[in-house]
Parts: sequence; C-alpha cells; structure tokens
Amino acid sequence: MKKIIITICVLGVAGLIGFTLMSNKSEMEEQAVLAQEKNETVSVVAVPVAKAAIKNNFSSTGNFISFREITIASLVAGKVHHINVSQGDDIAEGQLIVKLDTDLIEADLLAADASLAKTKRDLDRYEELAPRGGVTPQQVDEVRLAYKNAESKVATVKKQLSNANIKAPFNGTVNARYVEPGSFLAAGGKIIELVDVSSLKMTVAVSEAEVLKLKKGQSVNVSADVLSDVVFNGKVIFIGVKADNSLRYPVEILVKNSSTKTLKAGMYGTAEFTFSDSREALVIPRDAIAGSLKEPKVYNILNGKAVLKGITIGSIGDFGVEVLKGLEAGDQVITDGQINLSDGSIVTVTSR
Repeated sequence: MKKIIITICVLGVAGLIGFTLMSNKSEMEEQAVLAQEKNETVSVVAVPVAKAAIKNNFSSTGNFISFREITIASLVAGKVHHINVSQGDDIAEGQLIVKLDTDLIEADLLAADASLAKTKRDLDRYEELAPRGGVTPQQVDEVRLAYKNAESKVATVKKQLSNANIKAPFNGTVNARYVEPGSFLAAGGKIIELVDVSSLKMTVAVSEAEVLKLKKGQSVNVSADVLSDVVFNGKVIFIGVKADNSLRYPVEILVKNSSTKTLKAGMYGTAEFTFSDSREALVIPRDAIAGSLKEPKVYNILNGKAVLKGITIGSIGDFGVEVLKGLEAGDQVITDGQINLSDGSIVTVTSR
C-alpha cells in the first residue's frame, strides 16, 4: 500500500514538472515572437506632403565640357621636320604646329611647273596655227586639255606643300602631343589634341515644366562644385526640343572662363535659373528622396509600412523638391532612417 502511494506521488510530481516546462516553453516562444516583431520595426522620421508657394526658380546639375576641341591630323604623309608646340602650350589661331619634310613635294612642284610651261607653249603655238589650217580643231582641244591638267597638277602639289605646314585652326591649349621630330606621319596620323577652354559649355537636364520657362540668351548663374564660393555668369545657347527617356530636356549653357582658366572641362557644377514670379506646388524635403534625382523614389507610409514608390519631380531649390506625380497632399514620406528600410518594412514614426 505504501509503495502504491509513493508511486502515485512520483507520477504526480513528474506531471507537474512536465506541465511547468510546457508552460515555460510556450511563454518563451510568445516572447520570442514579440521580440522578433519588435526587432523588425524600424524607427523613422516622416513628414507630410504639403502644398507651398514656391518661386519659379530652379537649379540643375551638370558637367562642364570644352567649347571646342579637336584632334589635329596630317592630311599628307611625310617625315616630321620639326614641331613647334609642347603639351600644355597655349597657341593662337594660324600658328605653325608641325612642319613636314617637303623635299619630295618641292621636287614634284618643279616638275609640275615645267610641264605647265611646256603645255602653255604648245597651246599658244597650236592656237596660232589653227586659223591657217596647220592643225585640226581636235588637236587644239587635246592640247588645251593637257594644259588644264597641268594647271590642276600644279595646284594639287601646291596644296600638298601647304598641307605639310600644319597650323592651329583656333586659339587653344595643347592637351596632348602625339609626334616627335623625325617620326614619320602617315596621312591621317594624329599630331596634337587642341582644346579651347576660353569658354565652357555646361549641359544640364530640366523637366517639361521647367523647359517652357527658358529662352535662348537667358542669363544663368553657374557654380562649380569644387569652387562653390565663385559664381560665373552663363548664357543659355541651346534648348532641346526632344526629351530623353526620363522625360527631361537637355539645355546647354555657355560660360566664359577667366584668363586664368579657373574652370576645367569635366568638372561638375550647378546652374541656378531665377525668375520673378511664384506658384503653388506639392513639396517634400530633399532628404525624402531615396536614391538619385534621375530616378527619384520615396518611402511612403501606408498602414504602418514603408512603401517604396517612384515619383516625378519638378523644380529643386532651397524650398525642397517639387513633386509633379506620385504623391498627394497629406501623404507621409520618410525623411530619416531610409538606410534601414526595404519595401514593406514595418515602421514606427518618431520625432527627431
């Protein structure tokens, strides 16, 4: 009897321990789920999309390119007699760059001149004999044709002689030199790269709303990213009539460079287009843009989740970024914390 009681007590204790362990396991699993949900929630800062009165001013970024640049090549084959320029030299229009060895060309010119003189004498004699019937009209025509061919030959050789002296087509800087004295140049062989940076062109892209405000000849303030404290005056010289794949239009701005050539081709800069009037538009902070301005996207909060969506933007300025399509007034867009987000992340909005 005593053994039976002990056995019952042992079984009861074991059951109690098992029940307790199961309860603890269930509780731990619930806490793990809650912790996981808590860890998956991202704290972010968000602001509402709102309408604001903004000036029609806008800015656009781009890069500077040289006003003119060309690779000068030889039109004739020949040995480089001497070269008058070095890399980095500033040269003037018409300045002699390279002189080729012209001994053979000069010999050809002597022969061509002699042939021309002979055919001229023949033509004069035949034209004198023709009225008396000493030669036929056909013979006169043949000699006259020979004379014209001789004239053409002289002109061709003189042109070759002129082409052996290669001159600068415009003012510029020698950016690269490809030949040395004594080297042989084939026809079409590269000699120098000449770049004109007395003026630079800046190419930017603007939206369909912005392009309608621009006019050729309009003044624009331009600054380079590495020279942010210096403002250059530019002028619109080209406005594209066809948009690119992102529905933005190319605009070219001519910028006069200083005598010290402060701006360099390849630098990045910003063009500021200013206007006197203003308008009302949807605006978001620049910080709300996730990614680049070329393919702008924002995280919009819907039902407690961050939803990544593409938008179409207009003007960009101190006021922020104008939104043309993709958002409505009152929408919440995330301005801080995007680095931890992915499309569909659960978020908690906090203040800064």
